[in-house]
Formats: sequence, structure tokens, C-alpha cells
Amino acid sequence: MPTLEIGKTSITYNIRESFKAQRVSLCVGPESVEVVVPSGADSSFVEKFIQSKREWIFLNHMEFKERELINVWPATFLSGSKMYLKGRHRSIRRSISSEVGFIESEDFKVEISAPKEMADRMLKRQLVKSMVAKLDSLLTYKVGFFADGLVDEMPRFRIRQMKDKWGYCCKNNELHFNWELIFVPSFVLDYLVIHEICHIHHRDHNDQFWSLVKTKMPNYQEATNWLSRHILYV
Repeated sequence: MPTLEIGKTSITYNIRESFKAQRVSLCVGPESVEVVVPSGADSSFVEKFIQSKREWIFLNHMEFKERELINVWPATFLSGSKMYLKGRHRSIRRSISSEVGFIESEDFKVEISAPKEMADRMLKRQLVKSMVAKLDSLLTYKVGFFADGLVDEMPRFRIRQMKDKWGYCCKNNELHFNWELIFVPSFVLDYLVIHEICHIHHRDHNDQFWSLVKTKMPNYQEATNWLSRHILYV
């Protein structure tokens, strides 16, 4: 991999061509940087672009280094392994069954049932489906609860896969949430739901917006602090 030297810091980066890409974009991670370029892009132009973003890459790379990286998935889904769910690491209890099952036990463990021969990759896909269903039920309650007193009727919402957002409020006031919210602590999920509902009244992050957030969650900065200190590796 090519390396970007910035002072005494070396940052590796990978260039990936994409026929869907319309322009050059950067994705900074804790260990390396991915540069996505349109198919057939001129290599000298790409190199100049990377060099022009040296300071931005360095600052974002160092920010990642200062945050705690949480691997949410275990190396393997065997009993005794740990996975991260709803803000904490939980031990897995694995049992054999003809169908995939996923239950959060009262002792903060995760009970997973699946066919003995099912590969971890396939099991993970099935677990994601179960997690999305659980998140949907959770959000149905939380959106309804926190919308009370803020809006006239409960907003519609959707759960989606997102690369760089936890959620957003559409122009039609429909709320979209990242499925990975199933991994964050409950108080962080509360904050993100309140945050998006408040955008129905205030589209920008102005003083009025934050004042409205505070009426529903006076200690919301505890959630923003958690988000700024942690990175989920899903």
C-alpha cells in the first residue's frame, strides 16, 4: 500500500476504482485511508488530490486514534465469546437448533441458537435481520414516547444501512435511522431519537434546536460525549 508521510506520522492508503463514483472521495479509518476514484481516473490528478487533503487526512486520522474502537462482532460465534450489544460486551451462549434464534437474557448474555453446520458468515447475516427487527420494535416505542409533546402525531420512521450518519430527518418529516443503533447504549439511542424529532421543528443545529433537545434530555451532552469517544467497528 502507498504511504502518506505527514511529519513523523505514516498513514497508509488504498486507492479503489468504482464505476459508480462521480468524483474522488476519502474514507478515513483508524488504521488506513481509502481513496475511492472514478474508473479510469488520471493517477496524477488523484495523487494531487490526496496531497491537497494532507492536513484533513492527518486531523481525522488522529481523531480516530484518540477514540475507542469497539469491535461489535466476536471472532467466532461460540459459547463464551463476546459481542457488543446495547452499549456493553455480552457473553454468548450458543445452542444447536434447526432455526436461528437470538435472545437477550436477563443476566446480560446473548443466547444464540443455530444449526450446528451453519457458517459464522451466514449466521451473522441472520443475526443482523433479528437485530433490525428488535430495533424496529424499540424505535416504535421510543419515537412514540419522545414525540409526545413535540409533534402532533408520531413521525414515520425507517431503518436503513448508512455509512456516515446515525440518522436524519427528511423534508417530509420522515425519520431515517441507522440499523447499527442496536449496538449503542440506551441513553445514546434516546438522544439520537430526540435529536431527529427536534429536526422536524428546526432543520439546522442552531440555539433553538439545542434548547428543544435539552427540554427532552437535559443531560444530552453525556450522549454526545459517548459518540465522540467511541467508534463502532461493525
